[in-house]
Amino acid sequence: MPEAGPDPRPPADRPNERPRRAARRRDARRWVREAEAIVLLAAAGFTFVALGTFDPALAPGEQDGLVGPVGTWLGWVLFRGFGYAGYLFPTLLAVLALAVFLRPRLGRGWPPAVGLTVLVLVATGLLAHVGALVESGAARHAGGPGGVVGWAVAGVLRAALGDAGAWIVLLAGVPVGVLFLTQVSYGALTRAVSGRWARWRKSRIARPRPAAAPG
Repeated sequence: MPEAGPDPRPPADRPNERPRRAARRRDARRWVREAEAIVLLAAAGFTFVALGTFDPALAPGEQDGLVGPVGTWLGWVLFRGFGYAGYLFPTLLAVLALAVFLRPRLGRGWPPAVGLTVLVLVATGLLAHVGALVESGAARHAGGPGGVVGWAVAGVLRAALGDAGAWIVLLAGVPVGVLFLTQVSYGALTRAVSGRWARWRKSRIARPRPAAAPG
């Protein structure tokens, strides 16, 4: 049998070389991803401190927060616009930082942006709707717990669908927003969890029991 000669193809086109080149490219960009993750975590921490130290009862110019005037005005913008739903922004920044660092399989394209928008609108609308019910209508203004955005979302839904209809639409928006954000099917997730549960149960049943000690 004749001996195989050297591969005439260039090294870059050989099958075994392509995965190695891809791995080298990933390793070369890893430090960039880590830098991006650190910046996102720093932004999440700054935003969280800005929200946590901001007093909505005082004007921004009357406060001297731990994060300076930039943090004070950032807290004012988030509270004014989104109310307590503004805490979603540092939370999402932290989640995004972990995603950039760990590179999990997340959805790409326009659906995640739609999902994020839906979740923010739903969160502000729910806060404004709950505040209006708890305070007997006193929170039906732009300075309520849902901010200007929540006041607008809840007001439009109440005017068009009533209180019950607003509840239904807002609660339904949570799973819809999660679907767009993650692009993970609830049916597939349920089947995966059920399969793991069935395998765990089967392994428990098949496990031999220890013999009883003689009396």
